[in-house]
Amino acid sequence: MGSHRSNMSIKCALSRKHPPFPNNVGRRRRIRNIHGDWVEYTIEDEIIISETSYKKLFVFQRLRFSKERRIEYRLGYYMLGVKPRMSGKWVWGQFCLMIPEAELLKLLKEAKKRKWFKPGLSAYTTVQKR
Repeated sequence: MGSHRSNMSIKCALSRKHPPFPNNVGRRRRIRNIHGDWVEYTIEDEIIISETSYKKLFVFQRLRFSKERRIEYRLGYYMLGVKPRMSGKWVWGQFCLMIPEAELLKLLKEAKKRKWFKPGLSAYTTVQKR
C-alpha cells in the first residue's frame, strides 16, 4: 500500500456508508494497443462482488472490441478512495488484481450462469503440453 493509505484512513473510509456499486455496462472505452493504435471496445456485461471485508470490489467484465467484434474478458477491482478528491468513492484499481480463491470462483460461477462462455470450450482445449 502507498504511504497515503494508513490504517487510520482506511478505517475512516470504511466507517462511512458505502457508495453504490459502479455500473459500466454499455459504456464504450478506448485504449492503445501494443502498436500504438487506438482500439475501441464496449463493456457488454460485468459481474461485481464485494470482498469479504468490503474494502474492495472485484470486477469481471465481458468486453466486445468494435472493429474485430471479438470478445475478451477483464478482471479488475475497485477500492474506496482515501485521497481528498476521491474520498469515499469507488476508484478503479491500477495494479494487478490479487483475489482470494473463493471470490474468484464466485465470479467464474456467475459468468458461467450468464452463459458468457461458449459450450464445449474450455481452457484445456487450447493449452498444449510441453
